Amino acid sequence: GKVKLVPVGQRQVQILATPDGAAVIGHPGLLANVRQETVEQLLNPEFWATRLELPLATLAHFGPGSLSYVTRATFRQPRHAAVPLLRREDAGELARFARILKAREPDIFHSWAIGGRVTANEKLWGAVVAERIVSVAGLRQVHKQFYEVGINTLPAHRRQGWGTAVAAAATDAGLHLAPLVQWSAPLNN
Repeated sequence: GKVKLVPVGQRQVQILATPDGAAVIGHPGLLANVRQETVEQLLNPEFWATRLELPLATLAHFGPGSLSYVTRATFRQPRHAAVPLLRREDAGELARFARILKAREPDIFHSWAIGGRVTANEKLWGAVVAERIVSVAGLRQVHKQFYEVGINTLPAHRRQGWGTAVAAAATDAGLHLAPLVQWSAPLNN
C-alpha cells in the first residue's frame, strides 16, 4: 500500500497501518531512512535497527497495537478519588513502581514513561492502593490540537479498573488543554 511520511518534531517514529497503506510519523532525520519499503517492513523493529545501525535491544518498540481517540463530547469517564496528580513528594514511590515493572517485564516498553523517560513537563496520575502506586498514566502534548496518554499498571493489579481510573484522570486533564486525546494499547490488551 501507499506510505505517507509525516514529519514532526518528535524523537520517535510511529508507524500506523491504515486501510490504504501506512503513515510514518517522526522527525525528518528519521524519516530520511524510509525509501520504498513495504508496510510490513516498516512495522518490523529489525528493519529500523538495521537502517539506523543500532542493536535491536536498544530500540524500544511497541506493537502491534491500536490507537484510540476521545473528544470532550465523547468522554464520559468520571474521576476516581484514589487517583491523584503525582507530585515531587511521590518520586520515591514512583521509582518503586518503575523498579517493579522493570523486574517483572524487562523487555516491555512502559508507555507511562513516554519515550522511555519521564520529563519535567509531563504530568502523571497514580492509582494509590494501601499507600502504594499500582497504576500510572502520563500526559504529554504531541501537537497543539492533541495530547497523548500513556498508561501502565503493576501486573498484580491489572484487570481491576486501575488503568481505566488513571487513564480517565489524564484524559480529563488533556481535554481541558486540547480538543483531542489519544492513547495506544497492545492488540491483546
